[in-house]
Amino acid sequence: IVLLASLLVSVFMTILVNTAFELPSLLIPFSFSVLLIAMIFNPQIGLIYNLINLILIAHFLNWNFLAPAMLALTSCGGLIALKGLRKKQEFYPMTLYLLIAFLVINTAVSLIRFQTIEVYLLHLAYGLVSCLISIGGLMLLVPFLQRKLNLATKQILLELLDFENPLLKKMSLITPGTYHHALIVGNLAESAAEAIGANHLLARVGSYYHDIGKIDNPKFFIENNPEATELHDNMMANESAILIRRHIEDGVRLARKYKLPYAVIDIIEQHHGTNKISYFLNKAQETNLEIDPEEFYYKGPKPRSKEAAIVMIADIFESTTKSLDEFDEQILRELLDEVVLRLIQDNQLDEAPITMQELKKIKEYMLPIIMGVYRRRLEYPEHRDVDN
Repeated sequence: IVLLASLLVSVFMTILVNTAFELPSLLIPFSFSVLLIAMIFNPQIGLIYNLINLILIAHFLNWNFLAPAMLALTSCGGLIALKGLRKKQEFYPMTLYLLIAFLVINTAVSLIRFQTIEVYLLHLAYGLVSCLISIGGLMLLVPFLQRKLNLATKQILLELLDFENPLLKKMSLITPGTYHHALIVGNLAESAAEAIGANHLLARVGSYYHDIGKIDNPKFFIENNPEATELHDNMMANESAILIRRHIEDGVRLARKYKLPYAVIDIIEQHHGTNKISYFLNKAQETNLEIDPEEFYYKGPKPRSKEAAIVMIADIFESTTKSLDEFDEQILRELLDEVVLRLIQDNQLDEAPITMQELKKIKEYMLPIIMGVYRRRLEYPEHRDVDN
């Protein structure tokens, strides 16, 4: 819908400027739809759309390619700026890149065609107006569309990493143990995702929010309540399993309530896949409880993206390290190998587009980070009174 609407807007603006008002073609806000597509999807798709837009507009200009080609090349400047975007809505760098790009292109065309200084300045003014109208339209429309479509754009992901985010603050206050766990998982997942060329921002955000469902029942999770085991001892094993499993559904519900991007919701829903809730299944079997085996498995689906698979690995690995009595590189390496091997044997990674080579690289990049978390500190001498 967005792609089609953008094409229609380009056609409409071309007809409006060139036919209805009979204004110069350089006044067409060409960059608006190109940068809109790039910001909603990514700069690579924006570049492809730029070429399509060029051909489409040239068609409505009786195949006069000069003006749309100049504007298309100018749009590439905005795409370059967008690719290096780091903060929320950096429209100023895009504006600057667009203006500089058009200045260079207009100067080159003017020199090649031996245009007079008056024509050069007039074309420059037209191009600058086109760029400013495009940026103005983006400033009004992009924030609305990004939130309306719940897209995992770079800008929205960066906002979700802000520790002042209401949902993260709520998590830090109600479930401090889960919050600390999520931060470590985020470090593991981001490093691994960057190593294999996955979306590292999405991996970190997905890690931060993957356990938000525990906010509803924090006291039943051991990382938030040391007495959680006693609570579960007073419950049937299948009741405990259902309660633990429910944090996925609660997380998805909270994510939708707070309008998190769909890609982040997918990670919340998929980060346990269809794994077994082993502790309570073993408890049920030990007590000879008559059970429905399905109650002791997460509902899934299994991870369907590299980012979801990475979060699953990081989540299980970090959680499992909590049960270790000793920490050294060899123990942690063997534990990580065991986690990944078990997920492969349980077919949990079958639907994720991830290769064995990438899994090897993921392990290589996760290990140093977890080593940093559990590395022994120097033992400082006890404080002594200076008079003794």
